[in-house]
Amino acid sequence: MTQEKKIINDLNSPEPTTNGSLRKMWEYNNKENISYLLKGWLGIRYKQEPYNEVFVSMLLDELHIDHAHYELKLAEGHWVCKSPNIVNTDTEMISALDVTRKYNVPRKYEDYMAICKKNNLTNNEDELGKMIAIDYLIRNTDRHWNNFGILRDSNTGAWLKAIPLFDNGSSLWINEIINLDEPSHSSSFSKTNEDNIKRINLNNYICKDKLKTIDDIFDSAFETFENKERKNKLRRTLLAWVEKL
Repeated sequence: MTQEKKIINDLNSPEPTTNGSLRKMWEYNNKENISYLLKGWLGIRYKQEPYNEVFVSMLLDELHIDHAHYELKLAEGHWVCKSPNIVNTDTEMISALDVTRKYNVPRKYEDYMAICKKNNLTNNEDELGKMIAIDYLIRNTDRHWNNFGILRDSNTGAWLKAIPLFDNGSSLWINEIINLDEPSHSSSFSKTNEDNIKRINLNNYICKDKLKTIDDIFDSAFETFENKERKNKLRRTLLAWVEKL
């Protein structure tokens, strides 16, 4: 069994070294020399966030899109999600919000893209396209400006690449009535994900053949989800949503 050491314990949410409203804690794995972030859920209604993270992580594996990897972990009788730290001693995360503050530009797609190009992130338009496409597909309502950004070399200050996609738990109709009639809220470049995708060609990022296994991915990720009625409706509506796309 892998030896793990809890670095942070018994702290109220949010965990002080990360943003967000979910309860969190860090675990350090001595054998792997890696810190893992454990995240729970918000409220007590469905406890769906950890399952969403794992589902999206598996889906992004299938689509070959760079992302933080999540897996389920049973902690004190509750299922939470676990992911390795994105950064190390040589890299650091800079949120898109901090980028706009530093350069004193509006929180708009065009202004953010211009700053990224100025700092030699020539492929960032493609990375943002992937983010917009995935947020639309999973109906992510929480892609605010602290939930994407850039990785920077902590020694030289050089911009390296976009942060791998992370924090996808507020998706799949989280804490909402499950239906396809209402647009999904966005906190990034537009007010809805439906408006966001007008900036991209969705077919460039969402391969239909790669979505053929989405039902198997859902079944695997949600295997231990206790609310059977909601799980079944989520599954049906997700498949209908993919077919609609």
